[in-house]
Amino acid sequence: MKTMMRIAAIMLLAVLAGGCASTAGYFIDRGRDAADIITLAGGYGVGAKARASFLNLGLVYDCEVGGFRGGSPYYQKPSDDSVGDVQLLVMGGESFNIHRYPDKWPQEERGKTFFTPNFVVSMPIACPSSQQIHSAAYFTQIEVVAGLGPSVRLGFNPGELLDFVLGWFTIDIFHDDLEAISDRKMMEQWKHDVEWRRTHHVE
Repeated sequence: MKTMMRIAAIMLLAVLAGGCASTAGYFIDRGRDAADIITLAGGYGVGAKARASFLNLGLVYDCEVGGFRGGSPYYQKPSDDSVGDVQLLVMGGESFNIHRYPDKWPQEERGKTFFTPNFVVSMPIACPSSQQIHSAAYFTQIEVVAGLGPSVRLGFNPGELLDFVLGWFTIDIFHDDLEAISDRKMMEQWKHDVEWRRTHHVE
């Protein structure tokens, strides 16, 4: 009990030390970080595959329809192929390229989307929708995919767990705390406006 109270006190001090981030935004970021740790998704396909970081091995075709991945729920039409896997032993490709217009999915805004062709070793490259290389968390993901008609993807991310723990102390190793980033941008804009008014002698 005493240990739990100490942990709670440390977390409270971390909130107060956050300074720029609003309390509500701080806890929104912590919730998103916690949700990043686990992957659970389903679709249709056949075969099985395992991935640890950038190492892939398996024989699988999988097209995901939806689930919980990258910290948020998502879905795609069964006719789409933006999320899924094709793996032929040591070569293949994987995509988590969800997007919508005019707004983005949270996963894309938080840098969780990717496309990775691979030959034993895979490296994320730019998604066609974003034209940005995302997903540092790709390299700390451990997951399996299996299907025989219906398919399932199960994953655990130790890097996201570390990001969640450090996040309580406002350390954001994956740069995915959107609320804190927004607060910092607002603060920078306010400082810029104050400086502009000072230098231009605007009351």
